[in-house]
Amino acid sequence: MRGLEALGRSRAWVRLGGLAEGDAGGRGGESAGGGDTSAERPEGRAGQLGVEVDAGQNTVGQGGSDASHGGLSFAQEVGAGTRGVAAFSHWPATRTGRDTFRPVMSTGAPDRRIWINGDLVPWERATVHLLSHSLQRGSLVFDYLSVHETPRGAALFRLPEHVDRFIESCRLVELPLELGREALCAAAVEAVRANPGCHSVKINAYLPSIEVDVVPQDPRVSVAVAAYDAREDIIERNPGSFRRPETLRLWIEREVRNRRADLVPPQAKVAANYVAPMLAKWRARREGYDDIVLVDENGFVAEGPTTNIFLVDADGGLRTPALERVLWGVTRATVLELAKHRGLAVTETGVRPDELREAREAFSTATTAGVWPIVSIDGDPVGDGTPGPVTLGLRDHFERITSGEDAAFLHWLTFVDEA
Repeated sequence: MRGLEALGRSRAWVRLGGLAEGDAGGRGGESAGGGDTSAERPEGRAGQLGVEVDAGQNTVGQGGSDASHGGLSFAQEVGAGTRGVAAFSHWPATRTGRDTFRPVMSTGAPDRRIWINGDLVPWERATVHLLSHSLQRGSLVFDYLSVHETPRGAALFRLPEHVDRFIESCRLVELPLELGREALCAAAVEAVRANPGCHSVKINAYLPSIEVDVVPQDPRVSVAVAAYDAREDIIERNPGSFRRPETLRLWIEREVRNRRADLVPPQAKVAANYVAPMLAKWRARREGYDDIVLVDENGFVAEGPTTNIFLVDADGGLRTPALERVLWGVTRATVLELAKHRGLAVTETGVRPDELREAREAFSTATTAGVWPIVSIDGDPVGDGTPGPVTLGLRDHFERITSGEDAAFLHWLTFVDEA
């Protein structure tokens, strides 16, 4: 594997979020003539994240492919791995005069390695070109998993189910993924082993080639698996505040509709599918809400931008929107099975916004949050405005399962030291 020091003459340095040119680690490289270029890039300036790709040489972690087939930068990923919502709303608050965004990674790059096409690459060197298809067209497919401490060591929660969903997302957007289920599961385990203390895993498939058309000329897919601790490695290194309330105040979004199957299926976890929900959630944040609920083209409740929605009706039954209209949430499926195990009546059916507002209880589910109580919708309290007994019972049981404390559900855990 040739690193950044092997890059040749044509370099492209990317400004990410208003960053100055440079590199988080202050690394020097070789020029086309073999000379040291460290003088061109002052070492160690806090807040700098460099992305460098050569038009004719290898980028890091690609093992022989050309430079347009490079790695992916995860340095600006926010908010995974903790109970709460990833906050985009802190960006506008960081504007100071002509400095639109303050630098990220202000304390240097995390001591993490990212699995890219079979190689473990240092965090700060896991990069992709600014003009890559996945950045320019939003074609990156991903899935997110959680890692938990258990009496038997670190464990991935429902790894095979997440990998299956990842493969299905690639199929839905016709991304020609070559790795199969076994190889992807092994890559996730290897990434966790290489990064002790991680609590989050993100699997990514992307087209790193530099393209001019929406249909890639070079359709080769790279796969990257990042294992990290969201708070230590990302949140605490970013400027601004991070919102992580214990309970949710939701807004029902009436202008932006949920992802439509005739455009891009809502079941596909592809980057482009999250732009419209991001804008709607950003607006809701400015109005003081924590998250939004999207409705489908028929006006029924669908889901949040990254969550599934549940309600407890007047009869104590659990209801959630039908699967064909929403993301195939792994946590959603877990809660449905867990609810049945606990003797709750469960219905997957259409839910009108007024039914959600009038619910006895409501909660959302996500890998990043588990079971997350909803206490108000459109400013009005859900029930008495506090988490209800069904919600709290499911949340506590879910947390016992992920911690390896319920023997009946140990099959949902992949123990890294035993895999």
